[in-house]
Amino acid sequence: MGTGMPDTERAETAPSPRQPRRAIEQLVAVRSQSFPADALDAVPDLVAVLNPEREIVFANRAFRLFAGANDLREACGARPGDLLGCVNAGSSSEGCGGAEACAACGAARAIEETLRTGQPAARDCTLIVR
Repeated sequence: MGTGMPDTERAETAPSPRQPRRAIEQLVAVRSQSFPADALDAVPDLVAVLNPEREIVFANRAFRLFAGANDLREACGARPGDLLGCVNAGSSSEGCGGAEACAACGAARAIEETLRTGQPAARDCTLIVR
């Protein structure tokens, strides 16, 4: 699938091992600290906090409503593309980040850049949902 981007800008998104139980434990830790969960729930923009395995450990109310998740535990441990119903995530046994197309995904590229550099990153992302 052509992306219109030079290969030098394609992200390497080798799937990280999934650890959903760990993500739930991280959620409990995040909620028990001075994490501003209530403030983020009031933000109308979509906000998700990911662990190094790219699993959701917190998603604000707007993100959960957009994704169709009834509560935070339903979102916790999922990767963004899995929760949002991305067709590419559904085409790989590894889920979000595991398909060939994921290497050109703007969301995957921004997440990987942030994990690599520790700095905020943003990329355009067009999501085709099932």
